[in-house]
Amino acid sequence: MCASNVLLRERFDKRRGKVYNTLHFSTRSLPFFNLYYELFYDKKVKVVPSNIGLLLSPIALGQWIMDDGSFKYGLTLQTNAFSVSDVELLISVLKSNYDIISHIRFERNQPIIYIPADQIDKLKLIVLSYMEPSTHYKLGL
Repeated sequence: MCASNVLLRERFDKRRGKVYNTLHFSTRSLPFFNLYYELFYDKKVKVVPSNIGLLLSPIALGQWIMDDGSFKYGLTLQTNAFSVSDVELLISVLKSNYDIISHIRFERNQPIIYIPADQIDKLKLIVLSYMEPSTHYKLGL
């Protein structure tokens, strides 16, 4: 159940000359979500928790890709809300937990994770069964 009504909005994209529809709604805030807020925020600043290696399961990795992933010659994960040291921690967890080699790239002076195309087959074996089929394109499929 939503905390507000669902609103349909139209937006004209001048660059493409098309009208796009979006749905806007607010969800309820429940106390059991506070645990995740406390893990991923320090004084209202988004952080990667030090125990991320225990938290980043194959299901969580698949969800992360569906939410923040994009594919072009490899997979990028939008981590631009995090510090460079937090992104380095995520890269080390991808390597230690899944033997996935990845690198930091900078997009608008913000760090993002890049997973090269030669690592995608390995990644597919880990996450594909946990991903909604309509998002498989994020792995180049």
